[in-house]
Amino acid sequence: MVVNLGDAHTMMVMVDLVIMVVLALVLIGLLEVLAVDMEIMVVMVVVLLILVVVMGGLVVVVVSLVTAEIHHLVMLADMVPMLVGLVGLV
Repeated sequence: MVVNLGDAHTMMVMVDLVIMVVLALVLIGLLEVLAVDMEIMVVMVVVLLILVVVMGGLVVVVVSLVTAEIHHLVMLADMVPMLVGLVGLV
């Protein structure tokens, strides 16, 4: 039995991207208000990109863990009737 969480995964990634875009806009706004040098701005952009990659990776890992756990539970549920049958035989 295969558990399909394509929609949920897509939703989580979309939410993640929206959060990152909002954070980026907030950071850019702060930088413009503070009128920081370009070098610092470049560093901030690089840090933000790293954050996006890490958060995206975390989302994928969490989703895969959840799907694996659901699959595991489904397999256990499939085994229950078999176990009951064995106990009934004994």
